[in-house]
Amino acid sequence: ARGQRKMMARALLLFVTLGVHAAELPKFADFPAAPTKVERYAKAVVPDIHDGSRCLRDLHYDRPDAPNFADRFTLFLTGCGSGCAEFCLIDRVSGKVFPGFTVGGAPKLEFSRDSRMVVVRHTDGMYGDLNPFFADCYVWEKDRFRFLGRWATTFGDAQKKKVIDWAPVIAIEPNAPSWSSR
Repeated sequence: ARGQRKMMARALLLFVTLGVHAAELPKFADFPAAPTKVERYAKAVVPDIHDGSRCLRDLHYDRPDAPNFADRFTLFLTGCGSGCAEFCLIDRVSGKVFPGFTVGGAPKLEFSRDSRMVVVRHTDGMYGDLNPFFADCYVWEKDRFRFLGRWATTFGDAQKKKVIDWAPVIAIEPNAPSWSSR
C-alpha cells in the first residue's frame, strides 16, 4: 500500500509539474527577522528525550556559536552518514532547543540570520538528470516551523548553474518534526 501511495504521489508530481508554469521560490526577505545584539550565547539545554534522535545526541557537543538564523537562533545541523540530515534550533538567549526535521536525499539547507525562512533542497534519493529535485520551504513561527510549500524541478536542471524554473507541487507528506517536546 505504501509503495502504491509513493507511486501515485510521483505520478501526481509529474502531472502537476508538467501542467504548471514556472514559479519562483518564496523570498527570504518576505519573512524578515531583524537581528538584535545577543550579549552572551547560551549553550543548548538538551531536552530529556530518548528517541534515538541524532540531533539530540550531538547537542551534547554544542559550542555556543553566534546566531545564524531568525535573529537569535543557531540552526544546528547533523548528518546521518548516508545522505540524510537532521536539524534543530537553539535559542542563543535561553538555550532552549526546538525540533527541526530529518530529511533524506542529500539535503542542502539555505537560511540566514535576517530571515525566518528555511529552504531545504533535496532529491527523492535518485540522482538521474530527469529525477525530481525539490525545494521545501518552511517559516519559523514563534516555536515551530510552518510548511510553506514544495517546488520541484529535475535533478539535471538543478545541477546546472542557471536560473531554475521551479514548479509548485503538492506535498503529500511534508517533513514532520524530529521529536516532540511532550
